[in-house]
Amino acid sequence: VVPAIGRNIYSDDHGATWHLQMIRSGTSEGTIAELSNGLVRNDRPATTALKATKRRQTSRSTDGGATWTPWAAAPALLDPICQASTMTYNRDAPRRLLFLNPSSTIARNKMRIRISYDDGRTWPIQRLLDADRGGYSSMTKTTDFHVAALYEIGGGNRSILFRKFNLPWILNGQSEPN
Repeated sequence: VVPAIGRNIYSDDHGATWHLQMIRSGTSEGTIAELSNGLVRNDRPATTALKATKRRQTSRSTDGGATWTPWAAAPALLDPICQASTMTYNRDAPRRLLFLNPSSTIARNKMRIRISYDDGRTWPIQRLLDADRGGYSSMTKTTDFHVAALYEIGGGNRSILFRKFNLPWILNGQSEPN
């Protein structure tokens, strides 16, 4: 599934053919991750009403993406109106969903990585990557079980910063659920 503004682009035959699915309007620049019981789409708000929440907007599907719930503000996920990234880190216990964005309601700064153990309903673990900078991001899990992240930094002269970190660094001494 590829999230796009106002739609999802998906294949159900390993990429041989692709389909377009229109979704509810009101958001832009989304990211999709697999959950234990479906999918979650996590978007930046685009309408005046959704922007007023200053929170990321989420929609869920439990039928493989055929239908999606209405947009709902994610209380813990602050948003300065900026793209973000989400990924399923692992599917075994404890199952971890990661989220990376500039965690601010004012500016693109306070770049923060978070861990959810309940399919993105709560985010009990978080670690600051960069206090003064942050922006559009992308992340992936590497073969050595690290997270490789790219994110935008700077104002007028934007650059891309590469960071690589692992779960112990994210946890920073905090314990995970049993």
